[in-house]
Amino acid sequence: MGGSHIPEALGLQAQQMGIETWLGYGMTEAASTVTAKPIDGTKTAGFVLDQRQLKIEDQRIFIGGNTLLVITIKVT
Repeated sequence: MGGSHIPEALGLQAQQMGIETWLGYGMTEAASTVTAKPIDGTKTAGFVLDQRQLKIEDQRIFIGGNTLLVITIKVT
């Protein structure tokens, strides 16, 4: 999972090599991914993840839910 779109062809090529690739949608500022899907040639944003809510109203997307931001700092 990543924070940016990747070309579908690249994801499908990785899949053929045995590398599982996923696309996710969410607000980086909220440290959350709301939907996810494997790269499989379908044109959707995927399914809503557990503990998340999604609502589309008046051409606006509202997201929410229980999120957790984990920051790992390596001290050298």
